[in-house]
Amino acid sequence: MKWFEQINQAGLQAIATALGLQIKRNMIGPCPSCSAVKRGSNDKRPPIGFNGNMKGWICHSCKQTGNVVDLIAYTIQGDRYRNLEKYERKAVMQWSIDNKLMINEQAQVFKPLLSTFQLTNQKPNEPVEVDTTSCFRWDATLYKQYKNNLNNTDYGKRVLQFLTEERKLDINCIDFFDLGAMIDDNGYYHLVIPLKDQKNNVVNMRFRSVPKTKPLPDQKVKKYIRSCQGRPMTLFNSYSLDHFFDDSVLITEGEFDVMAYRVAGRSLNVVSTTTGAQSNWPDEWLDMLEPFKNIYIHYDNDQAGKDGALKLAEKLGKYRCYSVVTNHNDFNEYLKQNHERKEFEHDTYIQNIFAKAKPFLEMGELKNPADYYEQIEELIRNPEKLKGLRTSSERIDTCSGGIADGLWVITGDTGHGKTTWATFECWYQATQGVPIMLTSFEQSPIGTVQKLLRVQLGNDFTKSTKEQRFQAMNQLGSMPLYILDQYGNANLDQIINSVRYAIRRYGVKIAMIDHLGFLLDPDKDERLETQRAVRELATIATNDQATIFLICHPNNMSVAQQRRVKVSDLKGASAVRQDAHVGVVVERQEITNENPHPRTTLWFDKVRSEFGANGSHCTLAFDPVACAYADTWEETPAGLRGARIIVPN
Repeated sequence: MKWFEQINQAGLQAIATALGLQIKRNMIGPCPSCSAVKRGSNDKRPPIGFNGNMKGWICHSCKQTGNVVDLIAYTIQGDRYRNLEKYERKAVMQWSIDNKLMINEQAQVFKPLLSTFQLTNQKPNEPVEVDTTSCFRWDATLYKQYKNNLNNTDYGKRVLQFLTEERKLDINCIDFFDLGAMIDDNGYYHLVIPLKDQKNNVVNMRFRSVPKTKPLPDQKVKKYIRSCQGRPMTLFNSYSLDHFFDDSVLITEGEFDVMAYRVAGRSLNVVSTTTGAQSNWPDEWLDMLEPFKNIYIHYDNDQAGKDGALKLAEKLGKYRCYSVVTNHNDFNEYLKQNHERKEFEHDTYIQNIFAKAKPFLEMGELKNPADYYEQIEELIRNPEKLKGLRTSSERIDTCSGGIADGLWVITGDTGHGKTTWATFECWYQATQGVPIMLTSFEQSPIGTVQKLLRVQLGNDFTKSTKEQRFQAMNQLGSMPLYILDQYGNANLDQIINSVRYAIRRYGVKIAMIDHLGFLLDPDKDERLETQRAVRELATIATNDQATIFLICHPNNMSVAQQRRVKVSDLKGASAVRQDAHVGVVVERQEITNENPHPRTTLWFDKVRSEFGANGSHCTLAFDPVACAYADTWEETPAGLRGARIIVPN
């Protein structure tokens, strides 16, 4: 979803106050277009009225109309958004960010459960010893001297010849990237490539060896590359990224390919790694590319390039990544062979290779059953992939067949423990080293942490000592638990993006979404919205090889018919029957003389796994103080303490 679509979804009321406009019912004023404060001489109502969905407006004085973004554009730039210049549009976007109306980038949305120890005992990075006498040393002003060397020294002129005659770069490109030349203590020539951060500040330099004389055709010359010791590596050309107008980005394997695209005249978001095709990208590099919808990876055609491209696509999300494959090893090679072409010919070539780019997430390919032999053998070697993860209870395993990739729809009456059971199961999986993502739009994130702390302590954390809480938080902090720091309504597309982000960046295998109602658009048909959410989440879980626990509230049919809740009681139940992999109902049982301890029954109304039992159920003992479940009461935290009857406060 593009930024202006997110802003429009926020609605007019969400931005009117920040714009300094007055709200009166479904009307605001003054009009940022004509400055009118009322509709007319006989009509003192504010001039701007909203439409039914609160996303469109009209001024009844000047008759201007628009959406939410247009209202911002009129207020701070004096015209409709589509009429603004590029720099003016950026100002509109920046205003939205400054006023927190745009959804934060996904990179900022996840917060790992850091333990007290981690928070208070983080050690600073050890300083790196730097040789200040080295010719490859760092100095913030040296790159300017190296740039000046290009035209004023013999070795600089040789480096310039290398760039223009051998690499086919033009002077404008060389000047844009501030390329320079340096001669080391042994008399070897080096091309100097300044590495800049996102603010266009030079923070490092790359030194690439250049032969003293132009090599003969077919002569292979070994190259040497190094950078300044102790300085950060950057994503080359990242300061030029602009996702406001183009939601696509191209990633190349080397700096020369970025430069070649610039020489070709094509206006692109293009960057390159500076640490090699198969290196692990740091989080800050990955974060820079989060806003982009389409990511094209144009690495070298050798095996290292292919492996590196696939590795990177898995981190960025294969569903939005495309492999660019050409007849040339890289784009600089294309430029060297076709530098005499005109700009429109380069443009046509680039459009063609983009059009032919293949998605990393291939779908619809026809295969022979024998093609799946290796996958079958892989499942035999790793039975947990075949049957799914073992749950916290053998009884649940028997019913469900384990936790395999797919969508679990979890429902039940209010107060029967849907979220409590799902949170406990997630906690258990985290103790087994399974990365978990937790959401709870109905309660603040601290409420989720409180449940986890109860489970970890096996008791009421308010009655535990400070030292016990300290130790428990340490233990939680060592687990792969991640909480989505958002409270209240959420957009379905945003949550899908968050889940996919968590899967690829944190290796999350189970994501709990609590609950479905917060993802639905109140202006649309609830049944259709439910069907869409269930279908899309089920598809994501399957394609991204993860499990999604989706908490859902049922309708009141069970109350009217005096029976337990069923999965079929959900609105959009047809989608649940078709697309959900597991449908489970959580029902808390009454305490009786025969069963004096709290119990919860899990009804598996739908189980797709061949290792489970569709229509089966199991009953677990429940410790309400510890928010914990077990096969028997004696195995719960309260039972282990010898409690016979437990009464929660």
